[in-house]
Amino acid sequence: MNTYNKSELVLKFFDGEISDEDFQTLQELLQCDAEMRRIYQDHVAMEHLLQKGDAFVLPSLSKLERRPTGRRKSLWVAAACLLALLTASLFFKTASPPPTAEMRFATNTSFSLSGSDDKRVLQIGDELQIAYGAVELKLPREVAAIVVGPAKLRIQDEQTLILDEGKASFTVPEQGHGFRVFTPTMKVVDLGTKFVVISKWSDVDEVHVVRGQVNVTSGGGKERLLSEGEAVSVGEDGSMAKLEQVGAHFHPELPEQTTMLVEDDFESLIADGKITYGLSPEWKAVGGSELNWGSFNPQGRGTWYRLRELADDGPTFGLVEGMKGPRLGFIFARTRGRIAVERAIARIESGHVYNVGLTLGVRSTLRCEFGGYEIALVSGSEVLASKSSVMPPTDPGGFSRINFSWDSNGMPPEVKSGDQLEIRITCLGKGEEGKDIYLDFDHLQVSKMAYSSD
Repeated sequence: MNTYNKSELVLKFFDGEISDEDFQTLQELLQCDAEMRRIYQDHVAMEHLLQKGDAFVLPSLSKLERRPTGRRKSLWVAAACLLALLTASLFFKTASPPPTAEMRFATNTSFSLSGSDDKRVLQIGDELQIAYGAVELKLPREVAAIVVGPAKLRIQDEQTLILDEGKASFTVPEQGHGFRVFTPTMKVVDLGTKFVVISKWSDVDEVHVVRGQVNVTSGGGKERLLSEGEAVSVGEDGSMAKLEQVGAHFHPELPEQTTMLVEDDFESLIADGKITYGLSPEWKAVGGSELNWGSFNPQGRGTWYRLRELADDGPTFGLVEGMKGPRLGFIFARTRGRIAVERAIARIESGHVYNVGLTLGVRSTLRCEFGGYEIALVSGSEVLASKSSVMPPTDPGGFSRINFSWDSNGMPPEVKSGDQLEIRITCLGKGEEGKDIYLDFDHLQVSKMAYSSD
C-alpha cells in the first residue's frame, strides 16, 4: 500500500466512512507500519486545528473502535486527536522490533557480513557468508541453528531463514514449530524438532530429519512429509528423490574451532598459456595408462574455454568467475574407466568433522567430453565420504563448487584414529565413445572442526 492509499484510509476513519475490511487493515497497519503511524498523527494534528473541545482519553490501538458517520458530528474525535498527538507513545501499541539472530562463531571461522557492523547479530537485510568454519545462530522463538561453511544465508522474518548455500542443523522447540527454511530449490517447514538442510553443496539440495517431522516442497510443486530417519534430495528441475538419512550430518553444538588442513589452488610459476604435467610433489596419479594430469591456464593451447572473458592479455590471463586463480588442475585421457589423482591430508582424529570443497570446471570445446567425477575422502581402501556425478555440475565455460563433510565419530571398523587421511579426485571415464575425456578442478580446501557428537 502506497502513501496516498494510507492517507485515504486514515481520512475514511476520521470521516466515519470506513468499511469493516478497511478498518481491520487500518488496525493492522497502525501496529506494524511506522509510515502509517506518522500519517495518522499528521491527521490528528490537522483535526486539532480544525476543531477544539473537551478532551477524552483515546483508547489503546488494540481497542480502536468504529466512529459514527459525519466528519464533524462528534467532538470526541477532535478532542481525542489532541491527546493522541501529545501522548501517542502511551496509547499506541508499538510494533515489535524486527527479528534478529544472535551469532557465535567457531574459532578461526572465515566469514563476512554485509549490512550491519555488529558481528554478533544478524539482522533482516544482512547477508552472512562463511568461507570455512561454522556459526551458531539463536533465532526468534528459541530456534537454534549450527551452520557450517561454505555458506551464505539471511533471515527474512521471524519464522523464515534463507539458506542460499551451506549445511545447517536446526533444533526447533514447540514454540518454534512452523519455522521455515528456503533454499534456491525448495521450502522446508518444521513440524518437529531436529533436521538438517544442505544447500548448494552439490547439484541437489538435501533434507535429513533427525527427530520429528518436516514438510518439503520443491520448486516444481512436489511435496513430501518426512519423518524421523528419512531424507530427500531436491534438484533444480524440481525433482525429488529419496536418500539414505545420514544422522552424522547433524551438529548438536557449535564446534570449538576450525583448522584448515590443505588449501591448494594449483597455481605455479609457469607462464600464461602454458601447461605443466604433474601437480606438486604431494600428488600422485592412481590408474589409467593413458593419463595426462597437471596444471594449466585455460587460455593456453587453443581456448579450451571459449568465453569472451578469456581474451585477456593481463596478468590474470584466462581467469573467469569461479576460478581461484588463473590456473587449475586437470585430468585428461583417451581411455575409459576410473582415473584419479590423490594426496595425503593429515592423520585422522576422532571427534572431528572434516569438510571438503573443490571447484569443478566444464569446458566449452566440443573436442573432448566431461568424464564425470568422484571427490572422496579415503583412508587406505576405505571411502569415508564422497560426492559423485556423471553430469557436468554447471554449464559449458563455467565453474561450480562441490562440498561435503565427514564425521570421524562414525569411523568404519577398518579405520582408526591416527590412520592416514587422503583426498582423491577421480575422473569416472564416462562419455561418448571416441572422444577424449577430462576433469578440470580448482581451489581445493580441506578443513577440520573439533566437535562432540551426542
